Amino acid sequence: MYVRREYIKMIGYKFFVMQAEEWRYDDENI
Repeated sequence: MYVRREYIKMIGYKFFVMQAEEWRYDDENI
């Protein structure tokens, strides 16, 4: 259970970073 929780946290962090990259890219194109 603990390993799964850490795995989900890692996936969520990667998704957050990916979204942040998209937002920063959009801001540069404005």
